[in-house]
Amino acid sequence: MKKLCLGFLSFVLIATVNPYALWAAPGDLYVADSGADAVVRYNPAGDPTLFGGGFNGANAVAFDSKGNVYVSDGATSGVVKITPGGVRTTFASAISSPKGIAFDRAGNLFVAAGVSITKVAPNGTKTPFASGLSSPIGLAFDKAGNLYEADGGSGNVFKFTPDGTKSTFASGFSSPNGPFGLAFDSKGNLFVSDVAAGTITKVAPNGTKTPFASGLSEIQGLAVDSSDNLLAADGADPGTIFLFTPSGIKTTFAGGPGIGAGSPVLIAFEPVLHTLLNLSNRGFVKTGDSALFAGFILGGDGLVNCRLVVRGIGPSLTAFGVPNALNDPTIEVRDAGGTLIGNNDNWKSDQQQEIQATGLAPGNDKESAILVALPAGQYTAIVRGVNNTTGNAVVELFNLQ
Repeated sequence: MKKLCLGFLSFVLIATVNPYALWAAPGDLYVADSGADAVVRYNPAGDPTLFGGGFNGANAVAFDSKGNVYVSDGATSGVVKITPGGVRTTFASAISSPKGIAFDRAGNLFVAAGVSITKVAPNGTKTPFASGLSSPIGLAFDKAGNLYEADGGSGNVFKFTPDGTKSTFASGFSSPNGPFGLAFDSKGNLFVSDVAAGTITKVAPNGTKTPFASGLSEIQGLAVDSSDNLLAADGADPGTIFLFTPSGIKTTFAGGPGIGAGSPVLIAFEPVLHTLLNLSNRGFVKTGDSALFAGFILGGDGLVNCRLVVRGIGPSLTAFGVPNALNDPTIEVRDAGGTLIGNNDNWKSDQQQEIQATGLAPGNDKESAILVALPAGQYTAIVRGVNNTTGNAVVELFNLQ
């Protein structure tokens, strides 16, 4: 069973019948096993089960916001998609020797291969994102939507802004055969595995490097769970998955995939999909602190963000007999600390195409809407009137997953 964000202001439990229904669960660890040409799934106790075989050099695994599994696979020279129902299709092809894969907030898949990174839209359309790299392997996104790439040949970790601007985030790793796996913790620290050195380094958001673990053999894939424990795949120990607590205490999570040759490469956790758990609001928009507020809570483990459309509706209410409708509403979304996440006045002024694509565009051009992707936490949506105008308004939140 999976929790899904479905519909308006609701959360629903959906049961699906599929080959994995008896054992697949959010929070399980998925390991791309290149030696066995398979993907192996571990439950929290470290027990392995074969998730899927028949690959050719399975190198990485990733999840989209709907719980579909993606595997970079040499047999297809691209990426294979496996639905929660077990249906396997080729999502992207003609990408030679794909390595690391990662999704951005908009659902685009980024694939590291050769000397480049390719961006694959949700409909499968491919576009070049970065080139001139040196053996790119692990990929990871931070909370701001920046992409980080482990450049195995140069010994660097590069950072790419959403528009593709490249900078060096961290350097000084082994070259060649250096940085391999990447994973962020909840505080924004980036963990980097160095294959040749047998180490894991912790890099703070400002780029400061701190040794985290050493004396490892062939440390490759990294993943952080919801408790900020770091899971690390060591392909030469042999085939061991280690667990490091946030303070660096090391234990053996599993003694190898247990399926086939046991050569773990890149790894990922199955996310707990976010749900809208609560909504509160009040009705008449005045000025100052007497605006229209809607507090809401998102659950989940933070591994996949929940996509929402938040709307401030006023003029459309007149058609439903609501008197004194707010003529020109604005909308803003803030986190639990009051930090502004997004705001809008007149929904067509920003994100017009994205909002129209959801089918949730407001009925009046003066009404406001924001499409946001948010991790678990507490938030507030606020509707105000332009130029301190007042009137009746509605604040609406729609879950897109």
